[in-house]
Amino acid sequence: MSEPKRYAFKVNEENDFDLIEHSEGEYILYADYARLKAEVERLTKAGEMSGNNLKRCNCQECEDARKELHARIALKKGGQP
Repeated sequence: MSEPKRYAFKVNEENDFDLIEHSEGEYILYADYARLKAEVERLTKAGEMSGNNLKRCNCQECEDARKELHARIALKKGGQP
C-alpha cells in the first residue's frame, strides 16, 4: 500500500489559500481516505478470523499465540495483560 499524498493550505500573494502538496499536511484526498479505511477494515477482519482460527487449535504454539494476542488487546485497551 502506498502512502497517500498529503496536502496543506498556503496563503498566496493575493491573501487567498492554495492547496499544496506537503509531506506533513493535515489533508488527504477522499479517495485515499476511502482506500485506507477499506484496508483497515480488511485487516481488522483478517485479524478477527485469525483469532478465531487460534481458538480451534490446542497445540502449545497456538496457546502461546492466544496469550500474546490477549496481552496485546489488553495493552491496546489500556489495561494490564
